[in-house]
Amino acid sequence: MLEAMSWRTRIAIWTLCSGFAALTTIEALLRYASFHNHTFDLALYAREAWGLAHGDFWDPIVDAHFFGVHAAFVLWPLGMLGRFFGTVPVLLFAQGLTFGLAALPLAQIGARRFGDVGALAATLGFLLYPNLAHVASYEFHPGSLGLLPLAIALDALDRRASVALVVSSVALLLCRADFALLTVPLGVLALWSGPALRRSGAVVTAIALGYLALHVLVLRPLYWPAHGSLDLHFGKWGGSPFGILHALFFDPTLVLSHFLAPVRLSYLPRILLPLGLLPLLGARWLLPALPVFAINLISIFPTTTALDSHYLTPAVPMLVVAALDGVVLLGRWGGHRRMELAGLTLLLMAAFGATAWAGGLPWSRDFERSAFVWDSYSRQAARIVAAIPASASVQAPEPLLAHLAERPNLRRPPPPDHGADYVVLDISHRVRYAHQETLLRTLEEPTVRTWLARPDYGVVQA
Repeated sequence: MLEAMSWRTRIAIWTLCSGFAALTTIEALLRYASFHNHTFDLALYAREAWGLAHGDFWDPIVDAHFFGVHAAFVLWPLGMLGRFFGTVPVLLFAQGLTFGLAALPLAQIGARRFGDVGALAATLGFLLYPNLAHVASYEFHPGSLGLLPLAIALDALDRRASVALVVSSVALLLCRADFALLTVPLGVLALWSGPALRRSGAVVTAIALGYLALHVLVLRPLYWPAHGSLDLHFGKWGGSPFGILHALFFDPTLVLSHFLAPVRLSYLPRILLPLGLLPLLGARWLLPALPVFAINLISIFPTTTALDSHYLTPAVPMLVVAALDGVVLLGRWGGHRRMELAGLTLLLMAAFGATAWAGGLPWSRDFERSAFVWDSYSRQAARIVAAIPASASVQAPEPLLAHLAERPNLRRPPPPDHGADYVVLDISHRVRYAHQETLLRTLEEPTVRTWLARPDYGVVQA
C-alpha cells in the first residue's frame, strides 16, 4: 500500500499509525477499567456484539432489534472474538487499530501528489485532527470502524481502481446501514471521475441506493423502535431530517433561527480550521461528506456540532483528501513548487496547532488525565459490579453498563422498572445536596426513596 514512498517514510508512517493506535487503545481501556465512560454507547454496542455472537438479535438496552438500530454487521465477527478475549476489549482494540490503519490509504494519496512529504502531511493531518483521539479513547461506535474502508475507497477513487472501490464501499455499508448516505455520493463521485470508474461508480450507487431503500422502506417499519435516536436528533422536525423541508415552507422563521444559532454558524469554520481551511479548495472530495455536515447541522442534539463528536468522524478522511487537493490547487495558482510547500506547511502548522489546543491527546490543552485514573468512584463501582452474578438481569447507571454487557438482560437505570434481579441506584446527588432542603426537590431523590421503601427489594451493597 505504501510502495510509492521511500523505506524511511514508510517506517515513519507505520510508526506514527501504530503509535496512535496503541496510545488511543490504551487510553480507551484505562477509561473503561476506571469506570469513566459516562454514556451508554460502549455498553450498547458491546451488548449487540455479544448478542450476535450468541444468536440474540434483541438489544435490551434500547429495547430494539438489531435491524431496528444501525444494522452494524461488523459487530458479529468482533462479538465472536469477544467470546475468547472479552467483548469490550475487542471493540476498543478494533477501533484504535482501525483509526491507525485508516491513515495508510490517505498517506498513499498524499504520496501520489507530493511524494514522501505529502505522505507524511496526509498522515499527520489525519491522525492529529482533533476529533479522532477524543472518539477513539472515549466510547465505541461501529461507524468508527468504517473509516478504514472509507479511506480505502477514497484511495481507490484516486488511483482509478474499480474493484477496490466496490469492495470497500460494500464493507463500509456493513459498518452502519445509514452509511449508504455516504456511499451514494461516493458512487456519484466515481461516475464524475471519468470512464475508468463509470461502471463501478454505477454499481456502488445502485448498491447503496438499494440498501438504503431496504433499510428505510422494509426494515424500518418492521423493526425500528417507537422512540429512538431520530426523535432525539430530529424531534423538532417531526422525527426525520427531511422534516426540515416541511418546516421551511410552513415555519421558515423556525428554520432560520435554528441555523443562525452561533454553534451552527461556527460549525464549518471549526471543522475546517484544523486543516488550515484548505479543504475548501479541494471541495469535490467533500461530496461524500455533505450528508454528514447536513445531518449534524439539522440535528437538535447538543453534541452533534462539537468538534470532538463521533458524528463528525466519518467526514474526516474526506476533509484530509480535500485539503491535499487544496494544496495542489495552490501550486497550480502559484505556478511553482514553492506554493505547494507553503500549502503543506500551512496544513502541518494547522494540524499541530489543533492537536495542541483541542486534540484530546496527552500533550493537548484539553486532555483529561482524571478520566484515565483509578479513583474512589472506580473502587466503589468495581465493588458493586463484582457483587452482581454473571447471569443475573440488571438495571444499572450508564458508567457501569459496559462492565455488565455480557448477559441476556441488561437495562439502563429506573425509571421505568423492568423487574431486574439486581438494581443499581446512583445516589451521588445526596453528596451534592447534603444538608440542603433542596435535596427533596431533586429529580433523583423521589426515585431513590421509592426503591428503598419497596418490600420486594433489599440493599445488598452500598
